[in-house]
Amino acid sequence: MQWCIAAAVVAAVGCHGALVHAAEGEAYVLADVQCSPEVQGVLDLTLVNDRSADATFVLLLPGADAPSTIVVAPAEAYAVTYTGLADGPVLVPITLDGADATAAAVVSCDSVRVESRAGAPRVAGAVADGQPQLPATGSSKGGLMIGSLMVAAGSAASLLSRRRVS
Repeated sequence: MQWCIAAAVVAAVGCHGALVHAAEGEAYVLADVQCSPEVQGVLDLTLVNDRSADATFVLLLPGADAPSTIVVAPAEAYAVTYTGLADGPVLVPITLDGADATAAAVVSCDSVRVESRAGAPRVAGAVADGQPQLPATGSSKGGLMIGSLMVAAGSAASLLSRRRVS
């Protein structure tokens, strides 16, 4: 397990699927869990500062002896990625300017399975013997009659709408 920390200046912070209710001009933490076949569970933390003053985040990284202090400048964001997480709850104690902003998430990567149930394709309207059947729409002569009338009406309208030049 390891922590990868990278700073990024963000003009407009996007919330990759996370639902955040933060007032404009506030600082907050976004947490997103992803699954990767190479490194198992991945926890992405984004420390966002939409304020006009610096925001001080203090994180206690799992396995670390001392907390890490990260100062995020105004209108910037800072990314912290934790990889190699096993399935289960993950709790990262975080304080934001002394107030609790703990990030909690649940990693569930092993439960994802893809199964194929190969078999005969299902067809809407199939009859008992397995032969597909289109749904009945009415009389077979009615459609022919209506189609003929529409073609005749269209032809007549086309002939009548022509301009006569003399």
